[in-house]
Amino acid sequence: MRKLAVIFPGVGYTYQKPLLYYTAQTALDSGYEIIRLDYGEEVHSFKGRTESDLIPVITLAEQRTKAQLADVKWKEYDNILFISKSIGTTIACRLEKSLGLTVTQFLMTPIPLTIPFLKDIKGCFLAGTNDPYIDKKLVIKAAQEHPDKTGKLFEKCNHSLEQKGKTEENIKNLLIVIEELNKQIQKSSRYTILRIDEADFGCEGRPEGEPIWDLVWLRDENGREIRVKAEDKLLYERKLDEGDKAFFDSLGLLSKYEGK
Repeated sequence: MRKLAVIFPGVGYTYQKPLLYYTAQTALDSGYEIIRLDYGEEVHSFKGRTESDLIPVITLAEQRTKAQLADVKWKEYDNILFISKSIGTTIACRLEKSLGLTVTQFLMTPIPLTIPFLKDIKGCFLAGTNDPYIDKKLVIKAAQEHPDKTGKLFEKCNHSLEQKGKTEENIKNLLIVIEELNKQIQKSSRYTILRIDEADFGCEGRPEGEPIWDLVWLRDENGREIRVKAEDKLLYERKLDEGDKAFFDSLGLLSKYEGK
């Protein structure tokens, strides 16, 4: 199974900076091939903030993105992940639509132009409530209208998901971002069920009305093993057994994978 992650930077926030560097490394650790985009110095040094200022810059960056990705054989990949920041979130969403792709979008600090795309994407967004590039009310409204697409809102954080003078908290935020990305990667991965252990309620037995939970051991395409809890009834209804291929559905529940 071939997997590809494309890294879409922001204005001045290149792939060497923390949010993009560590999310790219996380994807790499999960077996993704990585393409890191570069829009060029005149884009990365741009200082405008208004929508009218940003539109021509986004258009230029999008043209350069398409040129850099022109030789990618998209159909050879079973799993495509777009990791983006700021104006990169708009470019990533536009590119998915224009190329007719189905990807997982991981949108960090989206700008207002990205918000209309949320209704159609698979993936999530993360934003700060003190981001000068997007009004707090718009961020909160987007989270309310698209709870299933909302990874995390960082209170009082800026366009870098940071607060000035709070280094330790900023590092914790970065770890939360990586955790949210791992959730999206988990949803888009395929697993082999290695073992299913039924819950042990001990001498006291199962409390009345308590569902039966099993411990399920999984191995992904890269040989990494994880353990998850799953309700025994769900495993039975979905005919999941040891040796089966499985994936996590949109609700985060195990489902049988019927593909090759």
